[in-house]
Amino acid sequence: MTAQIIPIFPSLILINEVKNFNKIKEELIDWIKKYQKSQNNYQVSGRNTWQSPTDFYKKEKSFFKYKNLIENIILETIISSFTDEKCQITNMWINVNGPGGYNIAHTHPSSDLSGVFWINCPKNCGVLRFESPNHFTQYKNIQTSYENIKQSLNYYCDFWLEPSEGKLCIFPSDIKHFVEENLSEEDRISISFNIKLDI
Repeated sequence: MTAQIIPIFPSLILINEVKNFNKIKEELIDWIKKYQKSQNNYQVSGRNTWQSPTDFYKKEKSFFKYKNLIENIILETIISSFTDEKCQITNMWINVNGPGGYNIAHTHPSSDLSGVFWINCPKNCGVLRFESPNHFTQYKNIQTSYENIKQSLNYYCDFWLEPSEGKLCIFPSDIKHFVEENLSEEDRISISFNIKLDI
């Protein structure tokens, strides 16, 4: 007799995409490159990486059309899985990971959800990797589970996503995550953000 498996307490990762992103991709990259030249590096989790101030999206009027696009896709993604339409974006920042750039493992305290919008993702630019909050306490359980169970439930010590241009990924802020080294010859460009849910 095969035992019944009931997965409990899952962490939800939401994926969505901007339709026809290729129409604005190059102009958005141009905007970011020009803005990058005018600003200091506010690097926090990045290494060999440039990161913008976390309030740039409120101050730079020339960014507002992109801001509106990103905020709309965030809201669309949130309301597809949560009942709270009154979510608040608390901050947003640009990441430019040049060749060799990466982001160390970290969480986003004081927010409920965090996310990333991928803009320029050359091949081998570094995956987004999540660490299971149970990888210490349930290490033996995870390692000794059958592979078909691991695959069907994503029951691993970590989980990774390949970045894809024009796509957005939202995840719980308390999940430890990092970006692997950019092994390409181009910049890996993304915009990250934090969200509070009002309940």
